Amino acid sequence: MRSVPYLSSIFSLYYSLQTSHQVNGQILSVTPQQIKDGIRDNLYAAVIDVRSQADWDTGHIPNATLVASLNTMSLPPIPQAITGSCNEEDQKIVVTCRTGARAGVAAAKLIAAGYKATIYNGGGTADWTAAGFELVQTESRESCTGTDTSGILPRFDSSLTSYLLMVASHVWLLGMLIV
Repeated sequence: MRSVPYLSSIFSLYYSLQTSHQVNGQILSVTPQQIKDGIRDNLYAAVIDVRSQADWDTGHIPNATLVASLNTMSLPPIPQAITGSCNEEDQKIVVTCRTGARAGVAAAKLIAAGYKATIYNGGGTADWTAAGFELVQTESRESCTGTDTSGILPRFDSSLTSYLLMVASHVWLLGMLIV
């Protein structure tokens, strides 16, 4: 069986494109007052609470969406609850927990998985109540709408993905002709 010439070069190109075309995501800190103002002004596409269902049930930040244990999930794929309209470069989301530690882990995982929105570590419910704000006991809000964009090659925009898939299919066809 003959090997396909330049196959290792193609894989190297794919890997370098994947790692060099990183999403412009970043993790910023935000205060409870900024979260409250941002919720009021519709600044954030979503406020994501990564605590357990039991913790959520004791009280949470208003207008939050529960994505329980996001900090321990294996990503990608990104959970359906935070894809769609939230996963765009011009969007901002806040990730919270009780103290901010799990929120930081979850935010880092989202960025590593190719999440496009700017992510704020909103600390946690402890900071929220220390600032004098009330927790609420409501159902989880459905924050993000639209289609799931967490599928194949989540680190690439759709035009680059289409191009790379086309190149890969041509290389595969060429390899089959050579063999």
